[in-house]
Amino acid sequence: MWSLRHPSLLFLLNRLNTLVMCACFILRPFSPENILSCRAYESLGNLFSLACLLLWSSLSSLRVYAVSNRNLWVTIVNAVLGLVPFCVNLYGMTQESLQLWNLDSFNLCYAVSTSVTATIFNRRVVPSRRMR
Repeated sequence: MWSLRHPSLLFLLNRLNTLVMCACFILRPFSPENILSCRAYESLGNLFSLACLLLWSSLSSLRVYAVSNRNLWVTIVNAVLGLVPFCVNLYGMTQESLQLWNLDSFNLCYAVSTSVTATIFNRRVVPSRRMR
């Protein structure tokens, strides 16, 4: 039933990418020792996140191409609209700066958007802090 053609490889790559991306998110709090490792880890997570969006867009376009009786215009519109989340997230990732937050026994690496003010950031962070 399954033969290894290009769409099948895209589907398999999508599954493997999702698995690696989930592993990155699970291991995220345990990795940063310094700002260099924080940058490397965030870059790796961002790369897999963007790859997931690209794979999702390409698989969606292939499905639309198949369902629409190979209508190229509908497929192109779907591909362009599918690239919007990729472009928005890519722009957001370029507007981030990474910082280390020293907690009791480890450092927490977090990304701060340069377009978000400190007041808005504190409103988001304060409710998410753990109670001591």
